[in-house]
Amino acid sequence: QAVPFEERYKESLERGPMVQQLLYCINSFREAALSKDPKFDHVDINDKQK
Repeated sequence: QAVPFEERYKESLERGPMVQQLLYCINSFREAALSKDPKFDHVDINDKQK
């Protein structure tokens, strides 16, 4: 069984890449929503800017 501080250390090492992956996904969705692509025309401009 792992020692709690060892588990926390391992979690802290994994956190950085996971945060970067989450930010990449958020930015990808934001760029898609704000694009001029016609498939997003149904979304109100005010909702896109939230």
